[in-house]
Amino acid sequence: MKNCLIFSVVLFSTFSFSQSKKEQIELLKMQLDSVNRVLLVERSDNTTKLAEFTTSIANLQNEASRFQSDYNKMKSDLQISKYENVELVRQLNNKKQEVVMLKDSISKIQMNSHHSLDDEAVEIGKEYFLTNGIKGDIYEYLNNFRLIGSYTYTGTQGGNPSWSAAEGDIDPYTWFSETVTFFDKGIVFWEFAEHEGAGYQLFVPMLSVDEGKRQFEKLCKNMGGCIPPEDVEVDFSEFNGGVLLSWGGGC
Repeated sequence: MKNCLIFSVVLFSTFSFSQSKKEQIELLKMQLDSVNRVLLVERSDNTTKLAEFTTSIANLQNEASRFQSDYNKMKSDLQISKYENVELVRQLNNKKQEVVMLKDSISKIQMNSHHSLDDEAVEIGKEYFLTNGIKGDIYEYLNNFRLIGSYTYTGTQGGNPSWSAAEGDIDPYTWFSETVTFFDKGIVFWEFAEHEGAGYQLFVPMLSVDEGKRQFEKLCKNMGGCIPPEDVEVDFSEFNGGVLLSWGGGC
């Protein structure tokens, strides 16, 4: 009886130990599964973040490349602008020299012309400068006087901001020319030409502003180009003992 009791105790202890081990193993498996799930979630999150970081890096690299390209272009444009500024300064200085020479020539010719006028004023008077029924334009009027000489200057000016390379390699709006022509008795005629435009000035000695308007207004209006005569504006002002006419044309 005693032996049976001992055997039962041993058997129960063994069974209890085995049951405890099994529970521990199951618990460890559950813990391992939990750890694996956590690792999987973290790996997934890390993969997503890595992809986002990779995309961000690529975007930053592209942006940096664009900034570098813009910087290189600005640097190139700056060099071109510096060259253009130097060229413009050179042209401006040349033009200033031409203007000085031109003014000197004008002064000499006007001085000689005034001397001639003083000598012959008693003979010719104001009627010498009248249009005498001419119906054409100023060129026809000037044919009645002896040509002394002329000077032409051709240069460049600010072009058309909307001009594109597709329309041509050279912007025609940058071109202009100025011509001054001297006639006997002190008459001076200025012509300014540019793309699709022209301007004129005429100095006639001895005549007043009112006399100049009566004599020359129609002749000036006939030189408007594609601008109708009624739309051509002519300005008359007193100048150096005579009248100065200013007007323009188009096309």
